Amino acid sequence: DQNKLEQLHCDPCQRLVADCALVNLETAFVSDRRGSVAVLSSFSHLE
Repeated sequence: DQNKLEQLHCDPCQRLVADCALVNLETAFVSDRRGSVAVLSSFSHLE
């Protein structure tokens, strides 16, 4: 899957993010170890 981010370093005791997938150049879906999901976006304005 080309939308996956490459993990460069991971300390299991301090790891907050379980998975991250890019939707496009400005949006990513991120999940934590408890199963919560967040959508992160770099949009600078609301339409």
